[in-house]
Amino acid sequence: MKLRTKVAIFLLACFITFVGFSLIIPAGAVDMMKIGKTDGYKIISNVLFASTVKKPPSLKG
Repeated sequence: MKLRTKVAIFLLACFITFVGFSLIIPAGAVDMMKIGKTDGYKIISNVLFASTVKKPPSLKG
């Protein structure tokens, strides 16, 4: 098989794969993943902030 034929088959397979995945995954799922990623960053930053804040000493005697 010639190199040109192999490259053509490879490019066609890549194109079919990307188009297939684009049709399978709805746009709403991608939006949900983006929202989840940003919310995850917010949760992590809140946890890190809370762990660095010094707690006031207790008033127990």
